[in-house]
Amino acid sequence: MKMFSADNDEQWITIQDTISNSDYYCLIIGHRYGSETKEGIGYTEKEFDFAKEIDLPVYAFIQNRNMPTKPIQQVLKRMNFPE
Repeated sequence: MKMFSADNDEQWITIQDTISNSDYYCLIIGHRYGSETKEGIGYTEKEFDFAKEIDLPVYAFIQNRNMPTKPIQQVLKRMNFPE
């Protein structure tokens, strides 16, 4: 949903419509929480809460904490160099 700005009420309605018309909600979780809404929760959390509220199936993929996230970390890990 990165094409939307969830902080705008009109766009939040569009996001809700998009989620409501979906067969499932796919959640990909990385290492950072992200920006917060004016309600004090993350945009992704707001979308997730809405999906759960309407009983939409949720498929969550959580990145391993030890997985390198920056390209240089990936190269160093493949070469067995310490970071």
